[in-house]
Amino acid sequence: DRPSVSVIVPAYGHAAYILDCLESVFRQTHAADEVIVVNDDSPDDTEARLRPLIESGRIRYVRQANGGAAAARNLGASLARGEFLAFLDDDDLWPADSLQYRVEAVMSDPTLELVYGRNVWFSGTVPALPPDHQSPAAEPVEWISLFVGNPIISPGLTLVRRSAFEAVGGYDARIWGTDDWDLWFRLLRRRAGLRIGCVALFYRRHERNASRDAARLARNSLLTLRRHLPHVHPDDRPTVSFLAYTALSAKLPDLREQARAARQHGAWREAMSVHLTMVRLWLRATWAKVSMKRELIRRRAWVLDDESPRVRRILGRIRSSP
Repeated sequence: DRPSVSVIVPAYGHAAYILDCLESVFRQTHAADEVIVVNDDSPDDTEARLRPLIESGRIRYVRQANGGAAAARNLGASLARGEFLAFLDDDDLWPADSLQYRVEAVMSDPTLELVYGRNVWFSGTVPALPPDHQSPAAEPVEWISLFVGNPIISPGLTLVRRSAFEAVGGYDARIWGTDDWDLWFRLLRRRAGLRIGCVALFYRRHERNASRDAARLARNSLLTLRRHLPHVHPDDRPTVSFLAYTALSAKLPDLREQARAARQHGAWREAMSVHLTMVRLWLRATWAKVSMKRELIRRRAWVLDDESPRVRRILGRIRSSP
């Protein structure tokens, strides 16, 4: 009754890291049934480095015209034969028991479609796992909680039932940087997921992380929120919008730093684009705050709960489905 797992690795521009990434897959205590690497037309020597693994049959390899990580993951998923999909970016690593704990979770509940664990950040040397890295603690995750930031910060944390992935249409390749957040929304609206306590991913920080483009990430975050807020019950929408845009406003310091760096390098067009993104975010957050105040007045309430802790109490009152 062991579920089959297909591991999908999109590859672009990380030739220096990809062999270590794949070695962490091969070392899993729960072996993957297949490993699919999709080369997103990487301009470096990724293919040459992968050649021995391709020829030995340790990986299934395909190359596509450059279309982004989301398109590469979708192509890999379309080729997969496993009952479950596990995605891993080519610059990240898995602890040796990462797949084991995720598979055990889905085996304990045949209705689960999405399981994810915790991550540990690193740069340079891979860190030691924390003492509680095998924590058995687990808690259900409702789709509504995704509005207050994205707790599933990387696809590398997850195990996804392939039938559910296909039912919601996979990743939306038109979205950059938050395509995974958009996918979690669509999956968890179908059925609640499960967060398990184990460390499932070593997330590598380096100069070429996509998340360093704060402005582009913020623009796509706004797009993702606009796409999913209409699915919230109208009675709850002002509260959820307020929480969502307040959480996203925490990115404003990163945007200011990106604009400052662009001005220093004379990249005035980039600086203007970043400033416009800041204005859009500020306007959305301000309107959400005004709407929330109007809603509080309508309810004859003057504060948002007792502010302690505000987010958890409000989310506890929000309906889990429209």
